[in-house]
Formats: sequence, C-alpha cells, structure tokens
Amino acid sequence: MIGEKKIPRILKKPGVIKDAIEISIVLLENKLQLLERNDPDTIVAFKEWFGQDDEGAKGIILERIKRVLRVSKKLSVENFKEINDKKSKTKYAEIYPDDELLMVYLGEEFWIAPITGKDSRCGVLIHELSHLNDIGGTFDYTRGESDCLMLARKDPSDALYNADSFEYFIEI
Repeated sequence: MIGEKKIPRILKKPGVIKDAIEISIVLLENKLQLLERNDPDTIVAFKEWFGQDDEGAKGIILERIKRVLRVSKKLSVENFKEINDKKSKTKYAEIYPDDELLMVYLGEEFWIAPITGKDSRCGVLIHELSHLNDIGGTFDYTRGESDCLMLARKDPSDALYNADSFEYFIEI
C-alpha cells in the first residue's frame, strides 16, 4: 500500500520471542502428557532419540520436561539478547549453564528458523534451556538429526544428555 510505513524488523523481534515462548510451552505440555500416558507413538520416538525406553530414562526426561516447562513459564522478552560476537553470531543461540538470570543469547540462525518443526525457534529455546545445570545439564555431544539418531543407537547414555536429542524429541 502506498504511503504505508514498514515496521522496522527490530520492532518485530519481541513478538517473535513471545511466540517462541508460548508455543514452546504448548509443545512441552503436550509431550509431557503423552509421555506420562505412555502413548505408544511417543514411546517409539523416545527410544529412537534416546536409544532406551526404561523407566529410569523416562524419569530423567519427564523431570527435564517439567523443569524446562517451569522455567519457560517465567521467561519474558527481557531474558533474551542478541549475540554480538561476530564468531558466535551465526549460531542459533547460546546460554551459560550456570546463569541464574536465564539469559538466552540469540544468533542470526534463530531469526530465520521456522517457529515450529525440526530445528525451529521453539526447539532452539527448549535446547538452550536444557543446558542449564539445574534444568537438564545437557551437552552438545552431537548435532543434527542423523547424528543424534546414531548417538541413540551407539551410546544411549550420552543421547539421554544430548541437547539436540532432547530438542528433536520435543519438537518432532
């Protein structure tokens, strides 16, 4: 429309963050309910991503989902900053595992990722929160769908604490 002013992209970012938080909460709540009910498809996916489906492993993931959910409900736009370091700027995001302020640093990849689905903004948020020591204490043992699936087959104990494996289990 002629004469209509475009809203600068920077002003849209708070809305993008709010959407990612809200939809992440829905994804986590849904996966929590499915896993608590031992939904057959969810158990198949659980074994696919973590290489095991015993009660101990399910307990670890159930507790992690509850903790990420609790923290997600407390998040606001103020918990997010953009990565300014040129070397790290091309990442999706990063977080410091012992950060009590829950600051999530967003990189360029976050802004171009889809809101849901594989490697989504919601998945990025869930992934990063799982790194927090008092939430999930996950690591980046491997990244990417095929490498995570291989990790589950070869080393289920590492898959249980791999941030991307947790992300994929929740978002796919």
